[in-house]
Amino acid sequence: MDFDSRRKVISGLVKLGYGLVALYLWFILLLWLEPALAEDLAHNKVEFKELRLQIGSPNPPYLIRPDEIPRDNHRDNIRDNIRDTYGAELDIVREALAFEGYRLNVISQDHTAPLSQETQRLGYQVDAVMGVSRGNELGGCYSRPYIFHRTVAISLSSRDLILDDIEDLRDQRVIGVAEAPGMLGINFSKVFAKIKGYEEVKHQRRQGIELFSGDTDFIVGDLNSFNWIVENGEFPESVDRSQSIAVHPIFPPSSRHLIFRDQSVCDAFNRGMEHLELSGRYQEILNAHNLF
Repeated sequence: MDFDSRRKVISGLVKLGYGLVALYLWFILLLWLEPALAEDLAHNKVEFKELRLQIGSPNPPYLIRPDEIPRDNHRDNIRDNIRDTYGAELDIVREALAFEGYRLNVISQDHTAPLSQETQRLGYQVDAVMGVSRGNELGGCYSRPYIFHRTVAISLSSRDLILDDIEDLRDQRVIGVAEAPGMLGINFSKVFAKIKGYEEVKHQRRQGIELFSGDTDFIVGDLNSFNWIVENGEFPESVDRSQSIAVHPIFPPSSRHLIFRDQSVCDAFNRGMEHLELSGRYQEILNAHNLF
């Protein structure tokens, strides 16, 4: 190796040494500064603004409350600070508002409460109401749609039943759910008034039992709710819930909105929704809850 080559090698080693020393000193400096940085961040953390949000009764997978207990009167229908409530709708709303600096204080009230009471609560006790369909015209700022419910008719695939519209149900056995007006925004008893074979049950689990047992031709309800109940609900051992189903989309998707007392908070939520969609987080939430 000639002189110039040795000089270049030595020069490179010296520069490498300087770099390693500088890196070591930087590491020591970070260790020394870390407690001060942590303390500074603690004193300058983001202050979230509290927003009192009214939600309705549980409706998995949109709204799930694992500790749900029977309540006998209207006063018991309102429960503050329900920290274990989750579901696709609440997860979306919580993250969209958190992006804009809001923390939720959740208040639960069943959908069976009169709408006039919801309006009063909106005006005096809460900042926003979740799960409002567009037909329920309450005072306040309606947000953009944040989710869509899919009300469909469902039959067993093995029956090969054809259904193009409601009129095709005229001579069929059909089971709806009594909670539909509040939870789906559809009064099935009026929609199916001319169908002699129509009846209602109180819970969607009962719909599933009747369908899989062959005791009805169609059930009508929200597709995602039905799928959730089939997967997570308790069914008699004699009921084969693994049977394939056919989905008949005879109703258009139904949008859900938040209604806000304050226009600026409404605008903030809409911005948060746009962020969730553009970042891909919105679809991640839907996928996490197996929503179609």
